[in-house]
Amino acid sequence: MKKKLGPLLRILFSLGLMALLYRKVSLQQLHDVFSAMKPAWLVALYALLFINTAISSFKWRQLLLADKIDIPLHSLIAKYLIASFFSMFLPSNIGGDAYRVYAVAKKGGGTARSFASVLADRLSGFIAVVLLGFFFCIAARSRLPDQRILLVPVAAFLILCTAIGILLKQSFARRALNWRIIERFPKLQKFGHDMLDSVLQYRRSPGLMFRVMAISFVFQFNMIVCLFLLSRALGLGVPFHYFCMFVPIVTLFEALPISIYGIGVRDASYVYFYGSVGLAKHEALSLAIAYLLTTFIYCASGGILFMLRRDTGKKFQPLEKA
Repeated sequence: MKKKLGPLLRILFSLGLMALLYRKVSLQQLHDVFSAMKPAWLVALYALLFINTAISSFKWRQLLLADKIDIPLHSLIAKYLIASFFSMFLPSNIGGDAYRVYAVAKKGGGTARSFASVLADRLSGFIAVVLLGFFFCIAARSRLPDQRILLVPVAAFLILCTAIGILLKQSFARRALNWRIIERFPKLQKFGHDMLDSVLQYRRSPGLMFRVMAISFVFQFNMIVCLFLLSRALGLGVPFHYFCMFVPIVTLFEALPISIYGIGVRDASYVYFYGSVGLAKHEALSLAIAYLLTTFIYCASGGILFMLRRDTGKKFQPLEKA
C-alpha cells in the first residue's frame, strides 16, 4: 500500500499544480504560440540532445572502465536512451537510473559496481548543475527576481559535498556498514562495501574525475543551449544569459522526488523565472509544454529500442586488473 501511495501522491501533486497554472490560460493563447513555431530550430535541438546522450554514455563508460567493466559505447548509448524513456514515467527525472543499474548488472557487472557507476555519473552531473547555476546567478545577480535564489545552489552544493566527502573518505561509511542494525542484513552490508570499493577505483584512476567533471559541464551547458533553441523555435525573445541563470536552478527543482518527470514543478518554475524577465504566462507555459513534448518524442526512441532489444546473453569481457 505504501509503495503505491508515493507515486499516487506525486501524480496528484503534478495534476494539482497543472490545474492551478493552466486554469486561466486559454487554448487559443497556446495555439497562437505553437502555430508560429519554426521547425528548423528543432533540428539543431534534437542533434544536440543526441550529442548529449553520446557524451553522457562516454562518461558512464569511463567510470565502468575504471572498475574493470568493458561495455561497448553503442550498447551504453542504447541503455541510456532506454533509461531516459523510463524516466518520463517515474518519480523525478532520475528514475530511469534504476534501469541503467539493472542493465549493466545483468551483463555481469555486478549490482554494486553498476550502482556505483550510475551514482558517480549522477553526482558529477549535479555538481556541474550547481556550479553553473551559482556562477551565472552570481555574475548577473542584479537580474534575479529574488536574491534568495542563490541559496538554492549553495544548499545543494553543501549537501553534495557532504555526500561526496563521505563516499571518498569512506571511514564513516565503512563504520556505518558495521553497525549492528546493518549486520543483520549481510547482503546489504556486502553491497555497501562493494560499492565503496568501486568508488576507491575511481579515486585511484589518474585523470578520471577531471574527465568526468569536464564532460558533466559540457552536458549541462548543452542543456541550457537546448532550452534556448526551443525558445527560438517558439519565437520567444528571451536573451541567452537568462537561460544560463534559470535552467540550472529549474533542473534542481525538477530533481526533487515530488512529481512525475518534473511536470507541474517545471511549469511553475518557468512561469516564475521567465515571467520575471518579460514572458507572458501563456508563453512561459508554452515553453514548458514544448519542452515536455520534444523530450517525450526524443525519449520515445528509447521505448522503441526497449521493445526491439534482443538479449543475446553475452556478458562483458572483464579487463585484467593492474
